[in-house]
Amino acid sequence: MANVLFFGYGANRDKKRLEDVFQVEGLSGEDLIVKGGKGARVDGSVLAIQTFDQLPEKIKESIKRTWGDTFRAYTLKSGEGQVAGVIWDLSEKQYEVLRNWEHDGIWREMKEVEVITTNQKKLKVMTEQATDESPIKEIVDGLNYENNLNKNGMKITRDSKDDDEYRIREIVRVREELKKIASA
Repeated sequence: MANVLFFGYGANRDKKRLEDVFQVEGLSGEDLIVKGGKGARVDGSVLAIQTFDQLPEKIKESIKRTWGDTFRAYTLKSGEGQVAGVIWDLSEKQYEVLRNWEHDGIWREMKEVEVITTNQKKLKVMTEQATDESPIKEIVDGLNYENNLNKNGMKITRDSKDDDEYRIREIVRVREELKKIASA
């Protein structure tokens, strides 16, 4: 099996976030280890934000139940700019899990892009973004931005913000609902 170099931006530049996704999706052991983490940038793209009302109808219900209607997500769009991120060296299994998680073919699409590493090496890697037809709310600074746009976290009330087990169960539940919607 060949590994896939993946350019993570926004929440996907956070190693812990990727590990959490892989764990929630049932990976364990060596499959939870995220390799890579080299800084890079994409030239010829801008960082844009999509808001809840701009999401495909197929996924809105589940997103709203979990995140509320203030949910926002980053996406790349062609333009005169640069977007900073991280190159991850994902196994094929990890890459497939991430494709599913990002709703590849429904909301997002996997796409090959050229990145420039911090030591100025050019590489072809995969990334995810909203489809080209997807509307955006605004363009933001692609070099200096926060990973997480949804600072309030999940809308679902919890007794403790540190209750990781509860959060994982809720993420799994929402993910299963999204899979059902996507296959309908």
